[in-house]
Amino acid sequence: MNEFFIFNPATRKSRKIPSAPREFPLSFHMTETSLCGFGYDQVNDDYKVVKIAECYLQFRGIMAFIYSLKTDSWKRIQNVPSNTRFTGNWGMFGNGALHWLAIKNPANCIEIVVGFDLGLEQFREIPSPVIEGPSVSFITRSLVPDGSSLWMLDEYPDSHRDMWVMLNSSAGEIAWSKVLTKRSALAYLRSVRPVYVSMSDPGILFEVDSSGLVWYDLERKVLKNVRIRGPTDKFDSHAYTQSLIQLNKDSPPLKPSQAKPHKEHQKRRDDFLSKGFKLRL
Repeated sequence: MNEFFIFNPATRKSRKIPSAPREFPLSFHMTETSLCGFGYDQVNDDYKVVKIAECYLQFRGIMAFIYSLKTDSWKRIQNVPSNTRFTGNWGMFGNGALHWLAIKNPANCIEIVVGFDLGLEQFREIPSPVIEGPSVSFITRSLVPDGSSLWMLDEYPDSHRDMWVMLNSSAGEIAWSKVLTKRSALAYLRSVRPVYVSMSDPGILFEVDSSGLVWYDLERKVLKNVRIRGPTDKFDSHAYTQSLIQLNKDSPPLKPSQAKPHKEHQKRRDDFLSKGFKLRL
């Protein structure tokens, strides 16, 4: 977590990010936690990396820095969340912000999502969907982005899973809508992790036991195995948007082809959510 490279799978080019400032603590101790995230700043047409440290040796609290690909420099972020404990390592990018699962007021265990707007370079707290039933302390939560939205998967001890999508109202308020609920074909799978959500063909790609992929059709509510070539054992799968963005230091980064959500993609998403799949909180 102390050295980073930005890699473009399409061009096979990479770029090493300069080391974070000296005051950023290295993650060598069990009492320290390092988090990071990478995303596109649509406001300033820039790519940014955020590093967050929770430390209880060198200092007590949270320290955060942000790196700009355009300026090739780091700067410290002010007004970081206080009395908050992050529970996820990698920030999920969606709707112009990076998101982490977190607990506000650890003594009361209030679960929230912490978002960091890459354009405004500001943190904000987002309430999480309310966990239903008595198994609050045993639930497992994970986040998955689709570029324009953020999704949350809740896994319960009895194998049923709920999945939510985060919506922004015209007034800027956050609401969660449930798109997957009760027992489904996913209940027969042990360990699943959402990788990608599709609106054009409504469904979710899940990684199963870090050794396989399945496609869950949200309309037909059926599972389909996905054949892949290459990995034969354990692996991690991630989704990315192909581009020809240059990573050379001598040339500024190009604007991605999908800087803004495509209108057709947004229309399909809205149509999908209007078909009775959502349960507004």
